[in-house]
Amino acid sequence: MISRKLLALLVGSAVLAWLTSGPDTAPSPGAVFPEVLPRETLARPSPVLEGEPWRRVIELPAEPVPEPVPEPMPELVFEPVPMPIMEPPPPPPPTAPLLPIEYLGQLGKPDQVVLYLRYQNRAQSMVAGEELDNLYRLEQIERGRALFRYLPMDIQQELRWDAEL
Repeated sequence: MISRKLLALLVGSAVLAWLTSGPDTAPSPGAVFPEVLPRETLARPSPVLEGEPWRRVIELPAEPVPEPVPEPMPELVFEPVPMPIMEPPPPPPPTAPLLPIEYLGQLGKPDQVVLYLRYQNRAQSMVAGEELDNLYRLEQIERGRALFRYLPMDIQQELRWDAEL
């Protein structure tokens, strides 16, 4: 069997022979060539300095190249924009804390209704007009709701329950 290297060498030489055996590469009689510039106008590299072959200075033609003249820019005047004075929004109106009372039940007497409530993990019984820890006053009991007044802020709050029970 032929090794891979030998096969690659054979294929490469066949391609090279095919590329070099093309038709005659002489220019056709009607071909037009660009005008060749005289050697004097071309930039010539300076001779290589001894010991420093990487440094070459290119000598440019003697005639100067005109620099483009920039158009004058109009004078710009920037005036500072005054910053708007923003006042902070007013604070929200004070509100009472959530009602910390849970409805447990009620008992109706002919002259008054007694509510049974849970307040701070203790059971309380209240009738209209009574106060709870000098913070809440039970103002009114209706079917399915009770109205309490938060005394420090004089705000009325409502406690609702299902009246069908």
